[in-house]
Amino acid sequence: MNEMHIFDMANFLANPSAASGTVLCTKVNATENVPSTRWGHAAATYGNKLYIVGGRNEQDIIDLHEFDVDVMKWKTIDMTGAPKPRRRHSAVFVSGALVMFGGFDGSFYNDLNICDFSRPAKQVITIEPSTIDADYKSLVNSQESADIIFTLDHPARPQVHGHKALILFRAIEKELVIERSGDH
Repeated sequence: MNEMHIFDMANFLANPSAASGTVLCTKVNATENVPSTRWGHAAATYGNKLYIVGGRNEQDIIDLHEFDVDVMKWKTIDMTGAPKPRRRHSAVFVSGALVMFGGFDGSFYNDLNICDFSRPAKQVITIEPSTIDADYKSLVNSQESADIIFTLDHPARPQVHGHKALILFRAIEKELVIERSGDH
């Protein structure tokens, strides 16, 4: 349908059981740079901005759009190294990076794509399951792609550089492995 609505839930959340606890719904009337009609896209918020990525219209697409709630306008974001077009993927912001997982284009994807918003050029890093350890190691201790520094009490390596989104992914991955191998 290519339309968007904003639900103001402040009154409802303040008084959920009261008769005055209503949700105000407003249709957005933005007309410039509106993304194409699509389904199966992923959406994530960061501050007062909504981002949609990919999806499908007549074919699978992989574009990135930003809606700024403060000025009620859309803009297209250029990505360097965008992943393959897809639908039915997920996306979430982690430490200023848009992390996209999976998707479908007739075949299922099992990859992780990280679009680093802290850099002027929105560079996408794709991590395929078969190369995840090598790709992870190439980013860890790379000062150019780091957004976190660990100080070690070790004379040979006083600092280790890393990427918060990748560290979070590895922590989640380890939790899943432990949970699967447990006696639950």
